[in-house]
Amino acid sequence: MKGMRSLAGLLLSAVLVAPAAAGPIYITDSVTVALFPDPSLTGEPIQRLLSATPVELLSNNDGVAQIRTEAGQTGWVRSTFLTASVPAVIQLDETLKLVDELQDELAAAKAELAQAQKGAAAAKDVRWLKAELKKTRAATKQAEQALAQKQEALAALQQTVTESDQRLAELTAANEDLQQRLAAAELIASDSVDNEAEARAETGNGWLAWWPLPALIVAAAVGFAAGYRWLDHKVRGKRLAGGIRIYYE
Repeated sequence: MKGMRSLAGLLLSAVLVAPAAAGPIYITDSVTVALFPDPSLTGEPIQRLLSATPVELLSNNDGVAQIRTEAGQTGWVRSTFLTASVPAVIQLDETLKLVDELQDELAAAKAELAQAQKGAAAAKDVRWLKAELKKTRAATKQAEQALAQKQEALAALQQTVTESDQRLAELTAANEDLQQRLAAAELIASDSVDNEAEARAETGNGWLAWWPLPALIVAAAVGFAAGYRWLDHKVRGKRLAGGIRIYYE
């Protein structure tokens, strides 16, 4: 029976159900739950609570609950680790204890029957023992049926947890995809801003690259006009020789 209890304990997993009302609540079927000193749920836990530990709910806001243990220790945990229902591990343990007790009673009844048969007890006593044994067997059968129902409920609970894990994985993948799309959008927006700035810079640089050409042309014209006037001013006289004009000072 101890091996069955260990196997059942390993099959149990967390049921993500927030407490619906005030009153006695329990730590869910997780192995341990960290109890933190503040609602940010960061830092070193002040205590780790085992599954099925009864606690008192003090407040529950935004998925974070403040609780108090039976020892008076207060702290903060995630609301998803709390449940108002008695954890299946407690119910299963109680059922297994009942089965153990009934099997002990059955063994005791069998021993008494054997003693009666060996001692050649009266037929009345034997019939009474058989009747008691029959009652014990009926009670044992009922307990086995109850245990089978608990095991079915445990299987359904495991299926629910599996589906919850799959849903969580899907949501996680969708969140990662959304984050990637957001990062891509931000990168595209940043590139657009950079390209616009570069285009503006290139436009300004192109204008600046062409402005010396007209300035050079104007400067050449002005220089030519000034040279011509200076040359004309320097001329003092002229002589003609074979159709050639000679300038002299």
